[in-house]
This record gives sequence, structure tokens and C-alpha cells, in this order.
Amino acid sequence: MVLPKTAILVPLQVVAAMGLGAALLTLTGRPVYWREWSLAGSLAVGSGMLSLLPLWLSGDRSVAAVSQSALMATVVHLLSMAALAGLTALAGWAAHAAAFVWWLLVFYWSSLVALVIVLVAAIRRAEASRAAARHDKLVPGEAP
Repeated sequence: MVLPKTAILVPLQVVAAMGLGAALLTLTGRPVYWREWSLAGSLAVGSGMLSLLPLWLSGDRSVAAVSQSALMATVVHLLSMAALAGLTALAGWAAHAAAFVWWLLVFYWSSLVALVIVLVAAIRRAEASRAAARHDKLVPGEAP
């Protein structure tokens, strides 16, 4: 299956959240914790792109197969984000753990919203292609 054009939304949403969050904290005079910001943002982008793998592997199949792949994509997103965050914490790459966790939460939810938009688009595309295939098989004069 070719990923929908909306797949670019996942990294773009995270980058937008990164920019907005950093701008808000800078404008209010609070520390951004740039290292934790960049670590959490990279984890969210990587996890978001990795979560598209089940959708890509499902191929052009039925609506049920694409729906199951979409569910699996959200599970992969959650588990990969948790595993990468745990690895980062155990490796000690984040100097300020609280800032890292807060940034991670912001980027997780923003990437999840974008991922769900991509998955809904894929399911709708599978429904449309299924309906078009049924329409092509109809014999003139037959009821659908």
C-alpha cells in the first residue's frame, strides 16, 4: 500500500508543536531545556514514522485489514515511544528528567493526533477503493 499523502502530517505536527512550545516558553521567560526538547522531538518523529509501518505492510487490502493495521499503528506508536523514552532515561541523555517527560507528553499527543488523521484517511481510501471495485463489477440492470 502506498501511504496516503497525509502521512507527512506526522513529522510536520511534531515540528509545529516543537516550534510553538519553544516560542511560548521563550516569550514567557521560562527555560526551554533545549537538549530535552530536541530529544523528545526526535523520539516523537521517529516513533510516528515507525508507526506507519503496519499501514504500509498491510498493502491494498480490505477495509478490515486496513482498520486492523491502523489499530496496530497506534499500538506501535505508544510502545515505541515508551521504549525510546525508557532507553533515553536509562542512558542518562536527558539532564532534566521532568522537562524531558513534559516535552515527551506534548509531542506524543501531537504526533498521535496527526497519526490518527493519517489512519482515518487510509481507512476512507480503502472504503472508496472497495466501493469502486464493487461498482465496476455490477452488471447493467442488476441491483447493487
